Amino acid sequence: MLKLKKNEIKIRSLFWLLIILSLISPPFVFAEAIYFGRELRFFLILNILILISLQNIKLSQTDLLFFVLLISILFVEIIIQRSDLNNIISFYSVILITFLLFKVLSKNKIKTDIFFKNWLHFSFILSSAAIISFLIHQFTNINLDILNFKSSGNFNPMYNYNFSIFGFTIPKNFTFGQLTRVASFFKEPQYAGIFFSLNLILSKKISNSISNKYFITNFLAGILTFSTTFYLVFVILMFPYVRAKLSYFVSALIITSLLLVIVFFLFDKNVDIIELFLSNTSFLDRLERSISGINALQNASLFNLFFGHGINNYSEYNLDRLDRSISSGYLIMLFDFGILLSCLFFLTLITILIKNLTLMLTFLIYLIVFPVFKFYFVWFVVILCILYNSKKLYFDENKTNKQFYNI
Repeated sequence: MLKLKKNEIKIRSLFWLLIILSLISPPFVFAEAIYFGRELRFFLILNILILISLQNIKLSQTDLLFFVLLISILFVEIIIQRSDLNNIISFYSVILITFLLFKVLSKNKIKTDIFFKNWLHFSFILSSAAIISFLIHQFTNINLDILNFKSSGNFNPMYNYNFSIFGFTIPKNFTFGQLTRVASFFKEPQYAGIFFSLNLILSKKISNSISNKYFITNFLAGILTFSTTFYLVFVILMFPYVRAKLSYFVSALIITSLLLVIVFFLFDKNVDIIELFLSNTSFLDRLERSISGINALQNASLFNLFFGHGINNYSEYNLDRLDRSISSGYLIMLFDFGILLSCLFFLTLITILIKNLTLMLTFLIYLIVFPVFKFYFVWFVVILCILYNSKKLYFDENKTNKQFYNI
């Protein structure tokens, strides 16, 4: 019993250190705050690795091969000095911590359950706070930047952020009026959409008693981001249920279409739908930046094409006249790491997610707009989805576990 208590304390401590590290790393806004430096991230990474080493991890020959390969690539990157040392440590720590965390959780269901329970608490609080932030900023004029984030100068100047202790929002002018887009504690609503959509997928792995409350809060928070990518992922997630009840879906689609026609008629809006869609999303901006990134790849040397230009070095080769960076995960991966490492990544990704097609499609879709492979929280959810999708680990729906997982 005492040993079990010690293990629980260790895994809970590990979880909250990982959450803090995730919060002060991109794409959370706390990563942009001037009072959070790289020294704190390095200190947390070091402590996390020490805590993981205390978990008695057993590595197979394949694991050792992967570990040696990863460390070798890391040392090569440091020796040739083509990337800033901070960028190297930041990126490879994501891979290393993800790999070691998976080994810790995959060998012990109790540890996985404890980690899972804490993740539910964290994400439920974040999604609920996001909904509250929408209500505050949509219906009141409250705007409190208590931590003085605006002074950091790292926020997108194109956005007029509203601040509160529940999260950040961005007002968006649509044809029918102004709505507040939820960004939670992320730099942009799109990033928040990633968080909420992944949690929707995770909610399908847990019992019905929790699933409804957990699903609804993340669904509402995701809807309020007004992120096109979130809506696309939600449709994919619902497709199996839509296919089972096709007649209900068709009826709902017809009713929704009629309501939209009535709304446009009442507001007397003669709007080109495609033009409306493009003008109210970041699609055109991302498309222009992607074209600039493709041009940079076309002008790359054969060596850089196969082995990359180094981590976050795009600004040195930027051909965009507005000096914008690329955001597409595919282009960033090809530009930073080249064809060889990119192919290795996709081969590994397909191998580990082949049994979870919804998660794999979600990952591949979000790679179109963001380098999601660089985000800690993405890998935390991926690990949990993989483990609870396997035959060895599953959520027990008996009464005891329902009480244990009650949020």
